[in-house]
Amino acid sequence: GLFFMAALPLDEIKEYIRRRVVQLEEILNYLDSHQREALAEDGIPRSAGAIFDHSRIHFQGELSWTRELLAQVEQGKLQ
Repeated sequence: GLFFMAALPLDEIKEYIRRRVVQLEEILNYLDSHQREALAEDGIPRSAGAIFDHSRIHFQGELSWTRELLAQVEQGKLQ
């Protein structure tokens, strides 16, 4: 976790954070396509959209925070 950042080389820290950014982007893309598919099916309540919305907001927040973290590390403000 973040607590151990000081024990890792800077390039390794950046790479781990970049990987997480990509992972979060992939999760959000999957959510979008899965939501469209799921809500198009008969028998799926429209309220299911709220579950997708909750997940999307959660991952968008994490993605924004992770990008900001990466920017701070790249600018030398964190390590």
